[in-house]
Amino acid sequence: MNLSVKAKKEGQIQGREQETLNIPALYDADETTRKAYEEGFQNGQQEQIKKEKKQYEQEGYKQGYAFQNLSVPTDLSPELATFYEKGFTKGNKQRHKDVEQEGFNAAFTYITYHSPSAYRTNTRLLESYKEGFQSNKVAKQLRKDAYEEGWKLGRTPNIPSKFKHNKSAIQMYEKYYELGQKKLKQTVMEISLGILVIVGVVGTCITITRRKTKGNLVSDDNQEELALYEKLS
Repeated sequence: MNLSVKAKKEGQIQGREQETLNIPALYDADETTRKAYEEGFQNGQQEQIKKEKKQYEQEGYKQGYAFQNLSVPTDLSPELATFYEKGFTKGNKQRHKDVEQEGFNAAFTYITYHSPSAYRTNTRLLESYKEGFQSNKVAKQLRKDAYEEGWKLGRTPNIPSKFKHNKSAIQMYEKYYELGQKKLKQTVMEISLGILVIVGVVGTCITITRRKTKGNLVSDDNQEELALYEKLS
């Protein structure tokens, strides 16, 4: 049994390293150890094929994501070439998806659409970016909500949970919340100054009215004194 286990392990190592089965005489002499070696070899072959499929799929993915032209290595087997092309397609789709998300996020930063210089020479990626930007139907309302939250007394920033992992949305919310806060402070200051002006005007009017009243009283007294003097004369 120990020899069979050893045969299987060594067969597995050989299967990873080479394509042709070559059973050592030590294991080939006995049917049990020979079968164990063959089984290990097949397992090693499967592991190696799986590893190569993953490797070439990743290489194809990188090429597709970089938006390069498909170029499958000529020395690949038809099966591995298929995985390379599969990876290329996945990478291409993911690039479009990421650029579209980039455009969606840009709508939080810019109110009107503008095309980024990085995609102006690539119409397909530029179209994905534009689609992402135009698909953002929430940025406008989020700006308004953030501004109104900042304008209210005693309110703290409260960005909706669905945007808490979107850096662009968070930055936009904080910006418009601060604008609302500034508007609130400005309004409070203007109201305070207005009240002071009103109080000052009212106070001035009261003072003037008192002076006029006092002047009228003195004038009446003088007239009475003059009439009495004329009568006595």
